[in-house]
Amino acid sequence: MTRTARVLGLGLGIVFAVWCGPASAQDDFEVSEPPPPNGSDNAAPELPPEPKDRPAPTQAPPTTAFPVEIEDKAPPTVVEGAACLFAHTEGVSPGAADSVARVICDEIRSRGVTIGTPTRQATGAAAYRIDISELSSKVIVTVAYHAPIGVVQRSRRVVISSLDEIVVAGPRLAEAIVKDVPIEDTERVDNVLTEDAKRSVKKRGRTRVALGLNTVVLPANGSFGPGLAGELLYDTNSFTIGAMANFASLKGDADTGAYLAIRIGGRYFLGPGDFAPYIGGGASLSTMSSGQDDYSDPELQGGGAGVYGEVGFEMLRTHRTRLALGARIDVPFFGLEDESTALSYYDSSTSEYVRNRGNTTWTPPITFTATIGF
Repeated sequence: MTRTARVLGLGLGIVFAVWCGPASAQDDFEVSEPPPPNGSDNAAPELPPEPKDRPAPTQAPPTTAFPVEIEDKAPPTVVEGAACLFAHTEGVSPGAADSVARVICDEIRSRGVTIGTPTRQATGAAAYRIDISELSSKVIVTVAYHAPIGVVQRSRRVVISSLDEIVVAGPRLAEAIVKDVPIEDTERVDNVLTEDAKRSVKKRGRTRVALGLNTVVLPANGSFGPGLAGELLYDTNSFTIGAMANFASLKGDADTGAYLAIRIGGRYFLGPGDFAPYIGGGASLSTMSSGQDDYSDPELQGGGAGVYGEVGFEMLRTHRTRLALGARIDVPFFGLEDESTALSYYDSSTSEYVRNRGNTTWTPPITFTATIGF
């Protein structure tokens, strides 16, 4: 019994060892399999545990986002309204040109115009283009309004002695270009430019004296006679103004008359050449009496105001001495009374002599003149 019990116990021990051995070995030598491919239904492998002594992550403080400006070659600026475009800056540094453009564009903007910041390239419906250039010691600033860009609608220009004067010239340019008025209309006592204050160069005329001969004809009775002419004139390239006087002795077979006229007027030359025709006119004061072929002819005389017109030509206009030939007709505002038809009688009621006015004749004197001017 004792031997049998030992054999039975040994057999049970071998069976137990065989049964429990594989499980223990599997626990001691476990091999991890690779992760399943994407799309597999198998569970994802577990991540290795984090160490217990690893510090807890700290939360970063909140940050504020700021816009970042990236400088590169941007496309042309497109603005609503009008662009501020400065293009030609000959002889002026870019920085100075930018400052000038900013002053002008700010002045334009202050007058209610929607305008962008200064740029060298712009596209859009309109633009104010600013050109700056140096000429000797002067600076020329031009502002032109384009609508659309490339089509100039109006332009204004000033000449300043230095770039510092743009603080005075800028508001005047802006007012002139926005309101479409001449730059001269923007001048006030507090914004006179240096160039405006300088003595301006003007074209000068010339004062001269002309002397000559004339012949006067009275168409009423055909009397005529020679005389003298004198003129005090102020000449320019296109016209002449002055005072003129002429006298003539009107001779007849039986009696001699006289003619005297003083005129103030002008002449306009129909060309700039050395030989030029002219037309003219003005006001006159004259007195005249006609000569008689015989004592039966009317004895005409009278005087007063009138007007006159003339035509002629001048030669040697580019020389110091000039020659002028002309014809003039006077239109008097009075008539010539025929003294031969005037009657006088004694009025006993007044004890005075009464004279009845004679017949009146209106006649326009015609004068032909030849003068030399000095």
